[in-house]
Formats: sequence, C-alpha cells, structure tokens
Amino acid sequence: MNARVGLVWLAVGLYVCALAAGCSNSSTNTITSTPTPVVSGSFAPDTLWVQDATSRTVRAYRGASAANGGQIASVIVTTSDNARPDVVYDPISDTLWYPNQTVPNATNNTIDIWTAASTLGTSGVGPTVVVGPNANTNNLEGAAVRDGLHNLLIVAHNTNNTVDVYSMATAMTSSSVPAGHVTLTMTDGGLVGTPRPQEMLYDVVHDILFVSDNGTVCAKFSGFGAAASALSGGTTITLTASSEITGLALGNSTGLAYIATLDQLFVTEVSPPQITVVKSASTWNTGANHLQNLTGFTQPSGLAYDGVRDILFAYDSGVVFVFPNGSTASGAQLAWPGRRIIFDFSTSLSGFGLTIDPTR
Repeated sequence: MNARVGLVWLAVGLYVCALAAGCSNSSTNTITSTPTPVVSGSFAPDTLWVQDATSRTVRAYRGASAANGGQIASVIVTTSDNARPDVVYDPISDTLWYPNQTVPNATNNTIDIWTAASTLGTSGVGPTVVVGPNANTNNLEGAAVRDGLHNLLIVAHNTNNTVDVYSMATAMTSSSVPAGHVTLTMTDGGLVGTPRPQEMLYDVVHDILFVSDNGTVCAKFSGFGAAASALSGGTTITLTASSEITGLALGNSTGLAYIATLDQLFVTEVSPPQITVVKSASTWNTGANHLQNLTGFTQPSGLAYDGVRDILFAYDSGVVFVFPNGSTASGAQLAWPGRRIIFDFSTSLSGFGLTIDPTR
C-alpha cells in the first residue's frame, strides 16, 4: 500500500479523537487558549485551504488564523481524487490547483484548477478548468508546487523521479501540456529503490527546489527555476541534487514549509512523529543543524506557513494544528502558547494538502 494511502486510513480511524479534542482533555489535542487576532466582518483576512481525502473535497476555512475548535467550511470544492492529493494556491492570481489521481497509477489523471477561488460559492463547486486527462497527466503523485517567479506549476509522478513543468500556470487550459520534464537525481542510502518526490517546495529567493523523497532525505536542487523556465517542446532534462539535508528520520515526509526571510525549513517526520525545523536550509546539508523540534504529534503530514501573521499550520490525524509565533515554535506542541486546533464538524478530515491565502 502506498504510504500516503495508508496514512489516510489511519487518519480516518483517528477522527473520533479529533472530535473529542474540542471538548475533552486529550493529551494531544486539547485546545489551550482563545486565539488572536479577532476577525471582524463576514470575510476574514486569511483563508486556509485543506484537502480532505474522506470527502474528496478541498475545504476553505476563512479566518483560520483566529479559528479554534470545530469549524464549518466556508467553501467546499469537489474533486474526484482517489490517492495522492496536494493543493496549491497563489494569492496574487487567486488561483487554486489540485493534481487529481482519480485511479491510482492509471491514465485518467487530471489537474483541477479554480480561478477567482476566493469568490467561490459555499459548496459543491467544480473546477473552472480541468487539464487532461491525457498522456501528460498519467501517474501523478499529487506532490505539486508553484514557482511564482517564473509562473510554473511543477507536478510530480508517482512511479518515478520525474516532474512535469507547466509554463504559464495561471493561464492553463484544458489542453495544456507540460513545457517539459525534469528528472530529479538524488541519493538516499536509507531507501530501497529510486528516490522520488514525495513533497516539494520552491524557494524563490535562492532559486532552490526542496524535495522530500519517499525515504529519509530532503534534497535541494539549486537553479531549478531558471532551468525549468527554459523548457519547451516537451523536452526532458536531468538535474542532480546540489546537496541533501540528511540525518532526518523522514520516512515518507508529506509536509514542507519555508520562511524565506529566516532561511528556515519545516519538515514533517513520521518516526519520531514531529516537525523538524532546519536553520540555514539553503546552505546546510546535515540534519545536525536543527533549530528546534516540535514534538507530540500522532502522524504529522501537510504544512502551511502564514508569513503575514507568523503562524504555522500542521495537518495531523484528522485535525489541523495552529501555532502562533510559528517561526520559533519548539518543544512539546501541547505546551506551546496559544496553540489550538481546527477540525471540521461535518466530515472526518484526512489528508496531506494544506495551502494558505494570507490576504483574503
């Protein structure tokens, strides 16, 4: 069984714990404080988009920075995802992308796109544009990232270490095909088989693509955006990792977040279940340079960081943790000041994809 699929079912099984979190003294999920800032008006100044494998939807929670406990989704967009989800949002163009693997390892994958995402209705909203299915959307992993500098959408495959690069990401149509492909070469001594992207994050400041593989490393590909933006005609190039952040017990990490101003990378770890923060991430290549570890999770997966408010969001077994002052969060998550959770009243959240709109 694919590791992501297995984690989904684990999360479903733990949903009862998530519901109990709103009113019990669970050692993991107890809500400990009333959040700030206070949101005014019907539309809050930020929105968290959460992929949910149980309902096959992406759910938006407005005012996530001030949310505490059970929530009702402000917007629900429908997908047909079956296996390996991720969700990407661009606040400048107000566009949401979702690589959609309707059947694992099959040929009818699509990329769902919602334009003017912040203005969508409350429920059942289908995509504005559906890319594919065609030969260029086969075997999608679901790991995706946008390069905002070059306006690229980068989508990983499930079966190999190649990623598809779509140019003009904010203007894709149903007939869009990749401008080209990049084979990402990395080394993972703790993995049997070929390392492949499990989660990706693009650092526009240093032009680095961070890739956590399906094993134990987080590889860095310097100059990725410059190389990928030059692709055309469906050609394939090969890039070798410039360095790797090693010494992490990643085990199929499905969450990355980054603070460019601090050059600080957040990485979820399966064993032990924690969030590792790596300082000077663009230059260091050893796991010994952790800035801190945030501990006490059950099965941490997706991450998102709101740089406007310094809030870290972390998906974990049916709930989303909210950490104020996220850039300095460390130690046991239960003890972090202002830490709280979000869960959905109407569905048992289970998934990996988180993305934040810090402006609406």
